[in-house]
Amino acid sequence: MRFLKPVFIPVFSALVVSSSAQENVITRASRLMGHLESYSIKESLKSEAVGEPVEVVREKMVAKNGLIYISHKADWGQDEAYISTARIAVKKNQKWEIGTEKEKGQWGQLLGLPITDFDVLKKEVKSLQRTGKSELVGGKECAIYEEQLDDEAAKELAGLNYWRNAQFRGVAKLWIGKGDIIYKYEFVINYRRTFGGTQIDGKITRVEELSHINETSVLLPEEVAMLFKNETSR
Repeated sequence: MRFLKPVFIPVFSALVVSSSAQENVITRASRLMGHLESYSIKESLKSEAVGEPVEVVREKMVAKNGLIYISHKADWGQDEAYISTARIAVKKNQKWEIGTEKEKGQWGQLLGLPITDFDVLKKEVKSLQRTGKSELVGGKECAIYEEQLDDEAAKELAGLNYWRNAQFRGVAKLWIGKGDIIYKYEFVINYRRTFGGTQIDGKITRVEELSHINETSVLLPEEVAMLFKNETSR
């Protein structure tokens, strides 16, 4: 299984959110996420540089009964997994199997999809500006906030801080709804680096959206339900 690193974007605004007020917004959002009984997250991650763009779409569904479904789809194929407490079922060659300890670790990386990565948001998104605009996200009215990202913030949010010879810039855009829930965010990051004596310009775009709050259900396929049942009876 191959995983791509995260990334982010820029714009203009009118109302600047003070650092303390901004931190409260993100802190409250993180607390709210921790108390949601169920939700769905969809993330699109696109990397453009040399050759054809590479795009990955990841989805996570968390149900009230504790079941979790995760999908990781890219040009080279799709990986899927169902997780229930300590058990995990992974689809291999169109057949469901109980996952190994290594696979549990790999899928564990996706359990905290970026929308829950509030520590990074609080550290790197420092001067949000409210644009005065609003949009519906999943039927929810959301105020739009934006921030220009400096080199260090863009590099950190892109997950590419080990690129020492690269320059980064970007923009972060957040859609915040009632109760300070972050329903959507978008990061667009442009970079320039030198590799093998060649200058490369690239862009990473990441969009993540939260939906079906307290309305998400996960139904196990019959084959997976049987695997979990057999595993429990051992």
